[in-house]
Amino acid sequence: MLKRIIESGMYLSIGVLIAKLLSVSYTLVLARILGPEEMGAFTLSLLLVSWFSIVALLSVQTVSTQLISEYVAKKIDISKPITASLFLGTTAAVLATIVHFFIAGFVATTFYNDTGLTKYIQFASLIIFGTVIFHTALGIERGMKKFVSYATIESSKQAIMLGIGLFFLLALGWRIMGAIAAAIIAPGIIAIAVYVRYRKYFNKDFWPEAKRIFKLGLGITLMSAFITVFTSIDKFILGVISTKEIVGLYVPAITIVTFLGLFLPGSMKNAVFPYVVESYTKGEYKEARHYMEKVLLYYNMLVGIAIIPAMFFRREGIALAFGSDYLAAVEPLAIMLFGAFYFSMFIIMQSFVLGTNKIKEGIYATALSVGIATVTNFILISNFGLNGAAYALVINTLILATSYSYIVKKAIGLRLRKLIFSLVILNGILLLSYFLSSYENLFVRIGLSLIVIGIYLGLLFLFKFIGKGEINFVLAKVEDVKAKLFKPKTPR
Repeated sequence: MLKRIIESGMYLSIGVLIAKLLSVSYTLVLARILGPEEMGAFTLSLLLVSWFSIVALLSVQTVSTQLISEYVAKKIDISKPITASLFLGTTAAVLATIVHFFIAGFVATTFYNDTGLTKYIQFASLIIFGTVIFHTALGIERGMKKFVSYATIESSKQAIMLGIGLFFLLALGWRIMGAIAAAIIAPGIIAIAVYVRYRKYFNKDFWPEAKRIFKLGLGITLMSAFITVFTSIDKFILGVISTKEIVGLYVPAITIVTFLGLFLPGSMKNAVFPYVVESYTKGEYKEARHYMEKVLLYYNMLVGIAIIPAMFFRREGIALAFGSDYLAAVEPLAIMLFGAFYFSMFIIMQSFVLGTNKIKEGIYATALSVGIATVTNFILISNFGLNGAAYALVINTLILATSYSYIVKKAIGLRLRKLIFSLVILNGILLLSYFLSSYENLFVRIGLSLIVIGIYLGLLFLFKFIGKGEINFVLAKVEDVKAKLFKPKTPR
């Protein structure tokens, strides 16, 4: 089953990679057109949208995946949970949109001390509805293990947003309002398509499933809400105690780290969750532990390989992608790269916390992490500005990943020694990369980066983190992909 999980993760990774590339491309366009100050205003305008969206979602995405996976395993009709998911998502999204709209002025004046942000925050309220339905659809597709459809939906939204956003920004000359409008329209189009796609599953006797989803989702919603606040509290506090320009300068660093640290683990989390639910339902705890250990090791290795060149060429990357106005983000990015693999850890582990029904423990751990993150961000940002936010991110993601590790260890006996050793190696390699990246000559850094990657791979072989089995598996998958891409056409 591990091979099935990895194959599913590969499909999701391709789709999510496309989506992330499109999302990053859109961010790059916005950053260059708007500049640091307006980019900061745009970021702050959308900040609470993610908080409201996750609450309005009522964890329907996660619970529907779990419920549909159970129904599929037991060969029960899935029309009721699908109808219930769409009903709950639609109702909560409408209510959240209204509430967000009416508190916009209070947030702009009380927290950001800028009444000019009110109109942007109000307009951004409309993003919530489409976003909730979009994520509801992802949960349904994941529950049915339709990972290709999942990847298509994920990437389509970003493609639509990029196209519409470019039209509004470049052709019409709209700026912040144009960027927000694109963020409204893209998930809105997906929402309409979702209602059409699932109309065949409509079942009027959905109420028992709706109550079950709502009940199961309350705890997960609270946990998810804490996670959403946790991952954005740094930007919120930057907006409260600094300026829109500082928030805008923070965007390149967090965008790069999010891309490197989240898209692969996020794909694996989405792929592995249905299998975890099935294994846990059947009492196959050893299998779940095996999946967990392998997934964490493999994907931390991939993240490590991606982080090394990012550390060596961070200045060139920011200058080329975002422009010279954002070079103040170079040092914060270097600091934040040390926390990228902790991002991947807690995101993957979240699936196992949910899949093993350790929601209560997850809520406590995440709530504690939010409290610590609030304190550390206030202290470190107040004293060190952008670098303080970066230090806080590394500390807080490490704390949350450690908390989740302890929960999963108690639940399924997760063995952490090998994982911790791999992280020690990765931190040492990244620290070496940080010091060697100080050379100004680009060609010298290219050579050094290749040497460091070689050392890293050598250590992985030496300590048997990877071997012939992993290499043969990768080579086999490459051959499968080549066969599918270059399959000769059969004559008619």
